[in-house]
Amino acid sequence: MNKKNTILFIFLVNLTVPMAGMSTDIYLPSLPFMSEYFNSSNNVIQLSITLFAISFGLTQWIAGPISDAIGRHRPILLALLIQILSLIMIICTDNIYVLNCARFVQGFGVGLMIVPTRAILSDILSGEQLKKHLTYITTSFSIGPIVAPFLGGYLQHYFSWQANFSFILIYLSILFLFYFFLFKETLIEKKKFSFNLLFHNTKTVFKSFSFVKSILLAGSVYSYVAIFSVVGPFYIQNILNKSAIFNGYVALSIGVFWFIGNLFSRILFHIEREKKEIIALIGTVIFAVVFLMIELLSNNFYFILLPLLLMVGFSGFVFPIAVSEGLSIFKNMSGTANGILFSFCWVSYGVFTGIGSLLKAHSLFPLTVLYLILSILILLLFFKIRHKK
Repeated sequence: MNKKNTILFIFLVNLTVPMAGMSTDIYLPSLPFMSEYFNSSNNVIQLSITLFAISFGLTQWIAGPISDAIGRHRPILLALLIQILSLIMIICTDNIYVLNCARFVQGFGVGLMIVPTRAILSDILSGEQLKKHLTYITTSFSIGPIVAPFLGGYLQHYFSWQANFSFILIYLSILFLFYFFLFKETLIEKKKFSFNLLFHNTKTVFKSFSFVKSILLAGSVYSYVAIFSVVGPFYIQNILNKSAIFNGYVALSIGVFWFIGNLFSRILFHIEREKKEIIALIGTVIFAVVFLMIELLSNNFYFILLPLLLMVGFSGFVFPIAVSEGLSIFKNMSGTANGILFSFCWVSYGVFTGIGSLLKAHSLFPLTVLYLILSILILLLFFKIRHKK
């Protein structure tokens, strides 16, 4: 691998990775408009997020072994093609059930794309260079869901909900051309795909209590973002009568606080892991109580938003701790552990968006109660399992 190709492939990886988060979140400000367009209930349109996240999550479980067996190039091209076709279907349909099915297929394509894309770095880099660029793509991934609803708010305001999916379609079409004409296979040694080996490795990983604890914690704290993503747009736009652009700014602020929590977690890496987790989880409970109290006593949305942002920040603080602990356990099966952990996180995201879709958006009171219950349960779960072997 010459230096020119190495730089090019790293550039392609960083262009591709943010699309996972963008595909999930870019159309969040459009949800109320889509519900009206398709003449459907809020629950049915919110299901498009749930189906996408679950499909995306489950696909990551098998995408790693598939990529190790047939290489990176073909799965990425196939994944991009699947997404392009599903997006065309989404843009052209006027049937909500066709849209939801297409979103499920799109999630499969994103999962099949993101795993071999991350693996490219392991193929072409090693040592400190690999660690450095893995950190960069983590940042690239985080940028996607932060920027996406902010951009989606403007696209909805000035164009339509189809514009959000058209943006993703154009972006992925350009990526397809890049990978088709410029990318060369990076995997030298291919491994035979075996379902028996996949299930055996999965069973081995789940025998580790520490790993199970890590994925439970990572998946649980991810819920703070997931729940508001499906409730927020309807409350902000239908109840507060704010614009899609305003909705985009709120989503942007939530993404920024999640990112800040991640960042502080890395900065304070020298502090004992368990101590950091306890403080952060207690913080989520405290601000869940504050969130509920302010909702009951004030009609000022900005006052109500502040404790939510702080809860998201604390949950974002816990997330990388749980992820790093889980992935550090199986260095000889890092691909399997990585696939399972992030698969569980996205399936959890899908499940919690499903729970959030059951809440009525007439007020934030049901949401504040759910966050309080959730925060208490996560803290109790942590204390329950912290000393268990």
